Amino acid sequence: RAPEEEVIGVARIGLSLEGVEGLISSTIRDTIFITLVLMFAAILLTIFLVRLILSPVRKLSLGIRRVSEGALSCRVDVTTGDEIGDLAGSFNDMAVSLERDKGLVDERTRELEGTNTRLLQTNYELEKTTKELKQAQEQLIQSSKMTAIGQLGAGVAHELNNPIGGILGYAQYMLSKVSK
Repeated sequence: RAPEEEVIGVARIGLSLEGVEGLISSTIRDTIFITLVLMFAAILLTIFLVRLILSPVRKLSLGIRRVSEGALSCRVDVTTGDEIGDLAGSFNDMAVSLERDKGLVDERTRELEGTNTRLLQTNYELEKTTKELKQAQEQLIQSSKMTAIGQLGAGVAHELNNPIGGILGYAQYMLSKVSK
């Protein structure tokens, strides 16, 4: 206290804590109740949002699995306007492109199989023709040998025929002279 201050009287104020303690316990109860309600609402909202987000992701995952197993006509029905919807649209575009390209590959494969069949047939015919040509070549070689033997025989006969012809001519001449 300052020395100039003088105490004139004292006022006493009394408050009952019963009402304050009741108010505090009521506030605690209300706070716990509101906290529990908010936590329950947050859990429900979380479950809803997780399902909302995971459902398209699961659909997309199932579509990916089916396409990887060869079901190229599979499309994912996700119509959300977010990134998952964009991803599903890209997935569907990819599946359409794969299906079209697989059709082209199948068509080209059939063409190649047809070409392969024709090549095998042509190869068979070439082998057959080659075999026939070898046989014809062997016959030509045999004919050439026979021609050479014939020419040799003709040459030998000619070589023998000339002296024999001369001998025969002289023999006839001598016979004609002997008989006279």
